[in-house]
Amino acid sequence: MTKAEKINPVYFLLVFLVSVLWACSGTQTLLKPARPSVPLKGLIPQAIICSDNIGSQPLNRPQGLALDNQGNIYIADTGNNRVVKCDSNGNFLKEAGGFGWGEGQFNQPTSLTLDYGLNLYVVDSQNKRVSRYDKNLNFISLIQPEPSSDFRGLGMLYGIAVNSAGEIFLSDTENDWLVKLNSFLEYESIFGGFSSGLGAVLNPGGVGLDQSGKIYLADSGKRRVVVFDAFGNFLKEFGSEVLQQPQGLTVNSAGEILVADAKKNQILIFNSEGDLVFEFGREGKGLGQLSKPVDIKVFQDRQVLVLEQDNNRIQVFQLTR
Repeated sequence: MTKAEKINPVYFLLVFLVSVLWACSGTQTLLKPARPSVPLKGLIPQAIICSDNIGSQPLNRPQGLALDNQGNIYIADTGNNRVVKCDSNGNFLKEAGGFGWGEGQFNQPTSLTLDYGLNLYVVDSQNKRVSRYDKNLNFISLIQPEPSSDFRGLGMLYGIAVNSAGEIFLSDTENDWLVKLNSFLEYESIFGGFSSGLGAVLNPGGVGLDQSGKIYLADSGKRRVVVFDAFGNFLKEFGSEVLQQPQGLTVNSAGEILVADAKKNQILIFNSEGDLVFEFGREGKGLGQLSKPVDIKVFQDRQVLVLEQDNNRIQVFQLTR
């Protein structure tokens, strides 16, 4: 055996230790390698949709975007105090709302999301409540928990997310915290407030969830993304070196976090560890250009939709790997 072929005795020790651990575990999952992530190549601009009349009028400074499992698009058309539903190509289907304080009316809707039963939840910011609709925009109910000794009530709201258990997470920009409602739509807890230490937020924006239930918040005032567990415990922060005004965000099935930065006019993508892996965009009105992107959603892990407030439109991108 040549010198190059001699085996370091440390190798035998490592093999022995791994074998013992494997045997003790009673399963082979200990040695199963992690599934390698597929490198992200970029975003390819594909189309501009919803830029003309949508129903009764054009979009007016929209802020919120949601998709159902068929790719239908729901828009919080903030300046027009309405919710709009379009098909996956941006063709108008239905609208609901109008300015006011009654059931089915809005005063600056800012964000929306769908639950697993395809109920649509719309944040009605200035009315300090959430309106619930079915997927065909038929009004169901108002959600506005009563104040109590440990809860002052909802303030002016921005973002919303609903988990698989039916729990709702709301970003409250008036109080600079997140509010958690239980599956009965009752107040459960607040977190991210002044007493949360590193997790204290300022002017919170969009809210997203990953597949494990962790909560991701666009902390616009502190130019970062903050991560909490489902109980509101602070886990980590990232993005403060590159973000300027994170407004909307979403988490895809690969655990990547896609952030719409309204001030940079860019889309920034971070891996599950919080490392920046891609950024795209510059200000403008053309295809591939952005003007105040405020929300972002992913459909079937391939198609990325970006809502632009100043351009009053949605831009569609293809995510490539």
